[in-house]
Amino acid sequence: MIDRKQEIILPVNSYVAQLLFLQIIVQPVLLNPEPFIAKISIVLEETDEPVFWLEFIKDEKLSNNENLPALITQSNVLYFKEDSKKQ
Repeated sequence: MIDRKQEIILPVNSYVAQLLFLQIIVQPVLLNPEPFIAKISIVLEETDEPVFWLEFIKDEKLSNNENLPALITQSNVLYFKEDSKKQ
């Protein structure tokens, strides 16, 4: 049985957590987006490399793994590649 105090405290804690998230994470990004954009650019560059190698392995027939097409599709989704639905 849940105590009546816990029913009240849980939503308040959730609300406080959301406010803290907005204060700590979102507000600095909105005030100065350049560092965030720079970090996302690095992430995009780093996710491009596995996509390249997976497609290389497929094209050169270096593996007959049945999961390779699914890995390429998932990698393209992570890379935000527009043609990820064509795979």
